[in-house]
Amino acid sequence: MDTPRRLHLESTERVEIEAKGATLGVCIDGKSYFSGEEAFSKAEEVKGCVDALQRVGVAAEDIRLACVTADVRSGILSKSSSARYHLGIIVHSLGQVGTVISVLMQQKNAELEGSYWHFPEFEETKDDLLTRCVTKAKGEALVIAKALGVELLGVYSLHVETKEPARQIFSSRQAAFGGRAKKSPALDMLVFSHTGELSVKTSVEFEMSAFASPEPS
Repeated sequence: MDTPRRLHLESTERVEIEAKGATLGVCIDGKSYFSGEEAFSKAEEVKGCVDALQRVGVAAEDIRLACVTADVRSGILSKSSSARYHLGIIVHSLGQVGTVISVLMQQKNAELEGSYWHFPEFEETKDDLLTRCVTKAKGEALVIAKALGVELLGVYSLHVETKEPARQIFSSRQAAFGGRAKKSPALDMLVFSHTGELSVKTSVEFEMSAFASPEPS
């Protein structure tokens, strides 16, 4: 049996992509427990935060209550039970992200959590990089096959590795030491980036024909 004749080529393409918006998570400590829509109108701390967000242009439908956790150490859940309200705020404009974070920082008993960037062009850009990688590998394989005097028969295997940009806005260290949405020395130095590198790497094995047998003299 003939030994397989294979050509292994790797190709990498990368590009910087920019976020177009974000989802900001905030946890608010409340003195009383309310669930559902009641939380927005009856929980004083939540209502104050929502009102402040709407004043800077955040639409009501972009402020969502993810969940409520209540303190039931007494064994009884009632309206007087303290609670933690977890909100998700969708910010469609990149330029508005800083404004919204500033509003959240000014809220009492609030802590930023689970915030991440939106990269709406991610899939399209990833497909473009993949196409470029595969096209480049095929072109190189054809050049090599021609130089060797053999035929390119097809693809034996193809492996794709994608490295995505960081979606989390705040690092774990920032969340631990500076993630509270209220004024503090740590938050005064909070730095975050809305761009990140997307890279695609392909590893392709091409099958090649054997060298042509020399003609008898």
